[in-house]
Amino acid sequence: MTDSPDAASPSARPRRPRLSLLGLLMVVALAALSITVWMQWRELKPLRAENKKLNEERGTLVIEDRSKLNAIKIPDRFAGEGRTSYRVFVPEGQLYWVFCVVNDIPKDGYPELKRFPDKIGILGSGTNLPLFGRLDPGEHVVSVKTVRRGKRSDISLMVDFLDASANTKEDVWPTGTPDTYSVFGDGVKSKTATTDASGKLVLLRRRIQAVAESAIYNSFATVEPDIPLDGVMLWIEPDRK
Repeated sequence: MTDSPDAASPSARPRRPRLSLLGLLMVVALAALSITVWMQWRELKPLRAENKKLNEERGTLVIEDRSKLNAIKIPDRFAGEGRTSYRVFVPEGQLYWVFCVVNDIPKDGYPELKRFPDKIGILGSGTNLPLFGRLDPGEHVVSVKTVRRGKRSDISLMVDFLDASANTKEDVWPTGTPDTYSVFGDGVKSKTATTDASGKLVLLRRRIQAVAESAIYNSFATVEPDIPLDGVMLWIEPDRK
């Protein structure tokens, strides 16, 4: 006697997915949790952006990549009288130098350094060097300030609680400043910036040019020249291996 198709064993029958009440409740709970998390993320996203903006307006670094050099300008009201200050973060395992030069400021690029400071240097102005400061890993405050002493002016570079000064000639900026002049330049503003492709970062590039008084009120009268000008430049670059 042969078995009929209707007499097939139970194991041969197709299995249908079964969902218990507990499993159904778990699926509903996970779906509700996912929706709640997504809604909170959507609501918090603009708040994070606003918090980032408020922090940067106070000169607080908002670091998104701790493997890079980061810098931001500190608002003048927090920097101190007569100072232009920046908060700088140096990543672990790196060594950077901050340099300050006065006059002969190029429109683009960086001034040529005849030699680099020794790694044992901290702050100062060695032979044939501009003012310089060493930046080890961590957070620093870098400032530049003009100090006038009668007919003589000094440019001071400050790194945290240390400072170094350089005298300027009486017939050049900042000692001898024309009555009317235009200011050109760039640098880090009230937004966290990182290094460029060369690994360097311009904190401040301020170039001045004497102009006729009539040109002060005409924004199209003065075009920034390509030649180096008087002024001050502050920049950071990595140590040369």
